[in-house]
Amino acid sequence: MSYPPVRPDRHAAGHWSSFERNKAARPFVRYVHLEGQEHPRPLHALWHNTVLPVDHPWWNTHACPNGWNCHCTLQSLGQRDIDRLQREGEKLKFEPMDGTMRKYINKRTGEVTTVPDGIDPGWAYNPGKASYLGVVEQRLAQDTAVSEWVGLNT
Repeated sequence: MSYPPVRPDRHAAGHWSSFERNKAARPFVRYVHLEGQEHPRPLHALWHNTVLPVDHPWWNTHACPNGWNCHCTLQSLGQRDIDRLQREGEKLKFEPMDGTMRKYINKRTGEVTTVPDGIDPGWAYNPGKASYLGVVEQRLAQDTAVSEWVGLNT
């Protein structure tokens, strides 16, 4: 029996939820462009080693994956990890690169959207955060419904 591959946005959801759970001890996220890709994306390579707080707004549009076949990943870091990487010679960037936007016209619908350069249309969001927040909202709704139901029956 074979199983379908995990969609990249589903994997990102689990990844991001661990960043949220552990941000007290590991408050930073590092963008990692994997070397040796057959078709590297130049902007993704430039974003390599960008280190920002978990809650930085840049992650709302630049969290991996940034399109189909994007092999970049994210790492959660604590200050000791940052210190170690710098001792090992990694050139970390603590500010996001200035980015530009481009218009994208959906050929099927004619809809015009604005997309950050380097990110495929439809991927300019944090799939992990969106899924994580959806789960949190769903749990809050369930808890609220249960507490209201219990309140009505006491």
